[in-house]
Amino acid sequence: MSRAVRAEAMGARLFEARQAAGLSMRSLAEKAGVTHMTINHIEKGHHFAATNIVEGLAQALGVSPCWLAYGIGPKEDTDKTD
Repeated sequence: MSRAVRAEAMGARLFEARQAAGLSMRSLAEKAGVTHMTINHIEKGHHFAATNIVEGLAQALGVSPCWLAYGIGPKEDTDKTD
């Protein structure tokens, strides 16, 4: 699978999770500690996010980092400690 295809798929999962959480790009960016343009570029499939960004986004959305990045495993974050 090419990096571009993975980036597009991750972008679609990020969009889906963000919409389900009822968050704007700006509010998710604030929660995850990134810029809203980072969210925009990922959702459009222009960039495949670095691990630390994926983890921050997943935590902010309450989803599994593995699901967000690769679509593997359950969507829900079962490793939450709160």
